[in-house]
Amino acid sequence: MYTEDDLRLAVESGAISPDAADALRNSVRQSRAAPTADEENFRLINSFNDIFVAIGAVIMLFAVGAIGQAIGGSFGPSAQYWEVSDPGSAAFAEWEMRTQIAQALEITFAGFLVAATSWPLAEFFTRKRRMALPSIILLLAFVGGVFMTAAGLAMTMSVSGLDDRIVAVFIGGAGLIAAGAAWIHWKRFQVPITVATGAGAATITIISLLAAVFGPDVFGDDDGYLVLGLVFFAGLAIFAFAMRWDMSDRERQTRRSDVAFWLHLLAAPMIAHPLFYAIGVTQGQEIGAAAAVGVFGRVYYDGVDRSDD
Repeated sequence: MYTEDDLRLAVESGAISPDAADALRNSVRQSRAAPTADEENFRLINSFNDIFVAIGAVIMLFAVGAIGQAIGGSFGPSAQYWEVSDPGSAAFAEWEMRTQIAQALEITFAGFLVAATSWPLAEFFTRKRRMALPSIILLLAFVGGVFMTAAGLAMTMSVSGLDDRIVAVFIGGAGLIAAGAAWIHWKRFQVPITVATGAGAATITIISLLAAVFGPDVFGDDDGYLVLGLVFFAGLAIFAFAMRWDMSDRERQTRRSDVAFWLHLLAAPMIAHPLFYAIGVTQGQEIGAAAAVGVFGRVYYDGVDRSDD
C-alpha cells in the first residue's frame, strides 16, 4: 500500500508527475467509502526501527553533552569549597566567580556539541532515511543545543555583574538565534515540528526583550499575572498561526496539516494554563459554575477532531 509520503517522494524525484499523483489520489478516494480528509497521514513512528534509532540517538546526544560538561568544568577552580578560608574574602569571591563561569561554560560546550552532533545525524536519518521519531528528537536537540550555547555564553558574560536588563537582552538574543536555527533546519529537512519549535523560541525572545524594556522587577510580581498574560496572548497568536496552516490543507494531503498539529500542541498549554491559573484551578481554589464550564469547554476543544474545519 502506498502512503501519502510515498506519493510525495515520487513526485519530488520525478518518478511520476503531479497530475498523475492527483489522479491516483482521486481514484483511491472514489474507491473508498470514507473521504481522504478523514484519514490523517500524521506520522510519529514508522516502525520499531524508529524506536531503536531514537534510543541510540538519545544515548549519543547525552554522551556528547556529558563530554561538553566535562570540558566546561575544566575551567573551574582547582580548589574545593572547604579549602577556601573565609566566605567574605577575596579568595572566596574569586572561587565563586570561577565556579559560575565554569557552570556557564558547561552549558555552552554541552549545547554546542549536542547541536553539532544532531545535524549530521539528521542528514542521514531525516533527509535520507525519512525516519519520523528520530527526526523529531534530532530537531529538538539541534534547536535546544543552539539555545543552550547562546544562553551559556550570555550567562558567562553576566557573571561579571551585568545589569539585569542586559542579561534579559542576552536571553532574548539566545531565543532569536534558536529561532533562526529552527528556520535553517526547516529549510533543509522540512520536519513538521520545526515551525512550532521556532514559534516557541520566538516567544522566549519577545518576552525576554519586553523584560529588558520594562525591567525584570516588573515581571517579578508575586502573582505572575503579567508573564502569564504575555504567554496567553502569545498562545493566541500561535493558535491563529496554526489555523492558517490548517486552512491551507483542508484535505490533509501535505505536511502543512502536520505543522498545524504541532502548533496546536504548543498553543494549547500556553492558552489553557494562564486561564486555569487566573480562575484558581491550578491553586486548588473553589471555582464557580461559569469557571467550571470554561474548563470543560477548553478541554473539549483540545480533544475534538477538527479535520473537517
